[in-house]
Amino acid sequence: MTREEFNRVTGLVKSFWPREQFFSTKDGIDTFFNILNRYDYRDISSALSTLVEISQFAPSMAEIVHAVEKAGKDRRDAERQQQNARQAWNNAVACTKCNDSGFQFVTYEDGTEVVRPCTCQKARDRYKWAFMDDDEWKTFVDERRRKGQTQSYDRPGRPTAFFEEHCGSVISIRPGGSAKNEGKRKWQ
Repeated sequence: MTREEFNRVTGLVKSFWPREQFFSTKDGIDTFFNILNRYDYRDISSALSTLVEISQFAPSMAEIVHAVEKAGKDRRDAERQQQNARQAWNNAVACTKCNDSGFQFVTYEDGTEVVRPCTCQKARDRYKWAFMDDDEWKTFVDERRRKGQTQSYDRPGRPTAFFEEHCGSVISIRPGGSAKNEGKRKWQ
């Protein structure tokens, strides 16, 4: 605690409990400083404000220390909850249609189930070929053939229109992967 913060604390104590003699001697001031110096100023200020609201009489040093420790615990708990909330936000999936897997399971009327890329950015990054137009696809195949790989000019898979024509309309669409952290429970 800095001297300025300690002066604010002593000012608060003097204004809240003007008849108390916490600071009547140099030893009293030194003791008060040494006891509260190990705590955060925010906790001390919060504790003194709380004590003013709930105490009818001036508190003892032990009551002040107890209130400061409780205020510190409450502040740390609140910070921990904020950290947990930030962590939960970071673990949340960006695309709920595919749970960030990049693909979806589609079921048609006749029971046919197919996998198709989602429309999210993750799918666009992972399955670039599915979002290429004809010129981009031809350039992609030509590049692979130039490198000595055998690549057909036919696109992989079938278009959605084919399945709707031969299998009927879509019955259900499910995300392709589980949400982050799901299924990572320890069995007991």
